[in-house]
Amino acid sequence: MYERIKQKFREHFSKPEIIRHWGQEHTVQPAVVSEQLGDGNKIIYFTPLNTRPWFYVVFVDSSWDFDSDKWRDTQLEMVYEVIEDEFGSNCYEGYELCKAEGLGESCGRHHEDDVWFPVLSADSGCSWGTCVNLAKGDGVSKLQYLRRITQRPAEIGSQQ
Repeated sequence: MYERIKQKFREHFSKPEIIRHWGQEHTVQPAVVSEQLGDGNKIIYFTPLNTRPWFYVVFVDSSWDFDSDKWRDTQLEMVYEVIEDEFGSNCYEGYELCKAEGLGESCGRHHEDDVWFPVLSADSGCSWGTCVNLAKGDGVSKLQYLRRITQRPAEIGSQQ
């Protein structure tokens, strides 16, 4: 139902943007996760503490509630998994598993020493929030807002 709007959001979030983090400006290009979870009508940002201010954009089910036990017990793990499936992981626990399997550094996975976004590095925690929930009807107004703030001044003047 919202596929065209979701595509516009994917295009928007696929572009670099300048953000402020701890008083410093950073040019950040979010990593947009291609796999959607559930209906994909709730667009969230997901920021591992190790790679701040860079973040992921994930399309999850519109019914997901960040305050619920289900979010903490299963849905949060699903977000970790789709990010890891697409971009890889460098978690320390993964390295320990590789060592236990006798693979050591030769396992081909990314580990703690080489953190490069968008490889997932989430062993220090993360933060998340909602960008937009299309099922609540705020998608069109948010998309119009995004278009307005990303236009150049000359483009804005020419639309009068």
